[in-house]
Amino acid sequence: MRAPRSRNKHTVVVLSSFLVGVLLLSTTVVGLARAEGDSVATTTSSDSDFKEDLADAIEQQEFREDVDKEVISHIVDVAPEGELTNGDGDVSTTQNCTVDIDVFCSDVTPGKGRLAKCLQEQVNEEKMGNAEGRSVSQSCKFELKTFQYLRATNINLNVPYAEACKDDVEEHCEDITEDDGEDATILIQNCLRKKKYQISQKCRTELTTVLLGQAKDFKMNVELFYSCNDDVERHCKDASGDGGVQDCLMKKRRKLEWECEEALLRNIEDNSDDLRLLSYKIYKTCLPDKKKFCKEIELGNARTQACLESQMNEPGFSQACRKELLYLQEQRTTQWQWDTQLKNGCKKEIPELCGYSDDEMFYGDEDNDVNEDEISLDDSTVVNCLVDYRDEITNEECKAQVEKKIVGGSKNIRLNRRAFEACFDDQNKYCRDVKPGEGLVYECLRKSGGNLAEECKKELFEEAKLESENVDRNPQIMKKCKRLMKSKCKDVSQGEGRVLDCLTKNMNAPQNTQACKQELHNYLVLHMKDYRLDYGLSHACKGDVAKFCEGDNIQCQADSELACQGEVYNCLIGNLTSLTNQCKAQVKEAVATHALNVRYDPQLLDDCRDDITNFCLLEFGSSANEQYAVHDCLFQNIGQLSKRCKRQEYKLESAKLRDVELMPHIMKDCPTELASYCRDVPHGSGQKWSCLSHYAMSKPYSPDCLKSMYLHTKRISQSKGIEPEVAAGCKHELKDCRKHVGGDRDGYFTPMKCLVFGSSDDPSVKNFTKTGALCQKQVAKYTRQGFYFFFGGSKLLEVCDADVATHCGEYKESPEMDDGGEDLAGEDASSSFEYAPGSVLSCLAKAGADNLSDDCRQLVRVGLLGDTLNKDPTAPIKMKEGGGKNEAGRDEGESRRDEDRGQATRSGGETAPAGGIVIRGGLAVISIGCFVLVILGVAFFIYRHYYGGGVGMVGRGGRNPYTLVMKQGDV
Repeated sequence: MRAPRSRNKHTVVVLSSFLVGVLLLSTTVVGLARAEGDSVATTTSSDSDFKEDLADAIEQQEFREDVDKEVISHIVDVAPEGELTNGDGDVSTTQNCTVDIDVFCSDVTPGKGRLAKCLQEQVNEEKMGNAEGRSVSQSCKFELKTFQYLRATNINLNVPYAEACKDDVEEHCEDITEDDGEDATILIQNCLRKKKYQISQKCRTELTTVLLGQAKDFKMNVELFYSCNDDVERHCKDASGDGGVQDCLMKKRRKLEWECEEALLRNIEDNSDDLRLLSYKIYKTCLPDKKKFCKEIELGNARTQACLESQMNEPGFSQACRKELLYLQEQRTTQWQWDTQLKNGCKKEIPELCGYSDDEMFYGDEDNDVNEDEISLDDSTVVNCLVDYRDEITNEECKAQVEKKIVGGSKNIRLNRRAFEACFDDQNKYCRDVKPGEGLVYECLRKSGGNLAEECKKELFEEAKLESENVDRNPQIMKKCKRLMKSKCKDVSQGEGRVLDCLTKNMNAPQNTQACKQELHNYLVLHMKDYRLDYGLSHACKGDVAKFCEGDNIQCQADSELACQGEVYNCLIGNLTSLTNQCKAQVKEAVATHALNVRYDPQLLDDCRDDITNFCLLEFGSSANEQYAVHDCLFQNIGQLSKRCKRQEYKLESAKLRDVELMPHIMKDCPTELASYCRDVPHGSGQKWSCLSHYAMSKPYSPDCLKSMYLHTKRISQSKGIEPEVAAGCKHELKDCRKHVGGDRDGYFTPMKCLVFGSSDDPSVKNFTKTGALCQKQVAKYTRQGFYFFFGGSKLLEVCDADVATHCGEYKESPEMDDGGEDLAGEDASSSFEYAPGSVLSCLAKAGADNLSDDCRQLVRVGLLGDTLNKDPTAPIKMKEGGGKNEAGRDEGESRRDEDRGQATRSGGETAPAGGIVIRGGLAVISIGCFVLVILGVAFFIYRHYYGGGVGMVGRGGRNPYTLVMKQGDV
């Protein structure tokens, strides 16, 4: 810190003369002035002489005698020498305070300010209302203040202070010399404050006492008094109470003269680590809260402020203290030097990352030419710089301090200076009645949407990016989701959006509250608008975005300042198979989120807005609580949707094919089936879905799971999607098939139909593309699954609609009705089976090849191959060659109707009995063996108990045979 700028060298002398005059005047008023003719000896003592003279003066004062000679103090060599007040550096025992000393300080030895300290403590007690009886007289108070003001002008007049810090000044303040003259005391104080944790304990104690006196009364702060006395007269004349003037100056600093404002800010910076010295008024206001919430916290190093700020939102914290602390926080956003913990924690990062140190903020050296007009007193650039370069900070202490700044700014927009200034007008216009805190102003501004200024939108977007990194930066989620965080995410480490990902994945958990669910819903609606608001995806896919999603066809670029509205999400989903593994995993999570709610997919919402209005307005109104309700509604009306909307829904369904985790219906309704039959099957490439579909044809599935699988199968068919296993196994065949499909003007053939025809072994049907063994296996399995969940109008199996209607009418499912005859499925008829699961393929096979159309017969043959080519085959079905009646004259299918129904039920409709356990395979054999062993053990026990020889029994089976002997004796 540089020395105070040049001022009149006679200022201190003038002030000292003025104060001495005041003191002499006060003694004259009470008639205790010395006679003009008295002579006074003047001596300049050596150190030993000074101590001897001081001891004599103290003795004279103790006996209520005036000191008969001047005592000159020159303890600190670089400071000017000075004459001690009353010879002993204390309040006089013979003037205005004689009676008060006898009443309140009778046991205190005069000298070295001891009487002044005693009287000041009594005055403080009276201010607090703790004193009873007589009060310190006004004349004594006047003398006391005059003594204190005069002593503050020169360190050598404060004997305890000078003695305690003499050696520390010589060691730590070598730049201060006698040439500094009257400024030496100010420079010494500033030097010792800077080195307060390096100086001796006794010096630190005395320094704190001096600074505490200055914090209470600005006139004791010589530098502040010199610089601000005129401003105090203009703006703070009526300020009262300890620290009242400094508080007034701070709140009116925009109106202060430059010299006063600079001195005020420098004083606050130097005292920023101790709340008492920073603002005694705030300290007094918050003292009850400190005793309640931070009782064990020691003052210094900004520990008290940090503790109080961490507890300020706790129940029972006073509103008055909270208000003062918020004010301090706001000031620190523009004055980073006031934040001691930030300065100390980031002392290396501030010059390295931000280009300057704290000394360059307000002060230079005396030799440097400082242009005051270029110095900013409202500089938030250092804090903003550290926030912008947060990812480059490796020092944990600095990271913690920057995170503290970000979290504070996310709660209160006034602590985020960039957002506060950019949105100032919009806040006044739209959110005037919203109190800052808990992120409520951000929430209000975001609801205003497109009406905001561009700069405000930009800063809100930057704030949303910060929120996506850490759950602590989302005050409403922290407030409303504590229970969910504790139950589901307690072991998840903070940072990189991990806790937020955990919360959103579990937002529909049974233990979650409606308030938390709504808050997480709001979070997803905002943060799914742009891939950069998804921390995990934006970092994992940085290279993929640059590779696939930059160019003329993508308007939103990585450095765009506004939200991309899902454009890059769509690009990444379209290139899913080409992405890196890290990016692919993140995109899959995004697809799973999109599938939950149309509001989480901004591109789909934009393309389907009119269709939602026409067909799904009711579901959209409740979509915050009803998962995937709008998606279901759109698919029920898929034939009537606009091309843009239909394309988006099909694109989403195609992406979901790769993993059941992207299928919300399946994850909700089939958890038991997935755990029982597909636990060890890896995710990705559609393997889980393939496993689930395969075992549905042979294992007992719940009705809800079967219905969800049926619904998903319909969606796959309608979207013309190709399952990943088929796509992987038929790469070369698909290329040829797409040529045939492209030449089909009527649109009859699809790539999947082409593959099916190529997989058929029916010699009567021409193969468009002969498939290999691997492709044939995958196509056959897929076709069999399609027959299992048969429905009319399927893109793949529609050629069999007429045959199914002719031969399989008895398997058609009737809609469930309630007691009033209403369809229980209601409008959601798409999830109701048209035919009993598993019945159609066996029905068509038994109808006979001659009774089926050529195309249907070929599909049936491929479907039948889906069993024989599987590693774990289901119940075999054979195609009946020929057709007609059996020997009894009945249709073959009709004669075996009951058997067919039973088989259909076994293969799909069977469910485990309520409360029962179904055991199959090797485990069943082991269980039967154990049961037999238990029966044998029980039989053996019964035999031994009843036939193996009990007590007193003698026989072949006796385990311990003996003869009972009766002995007669004494009775």
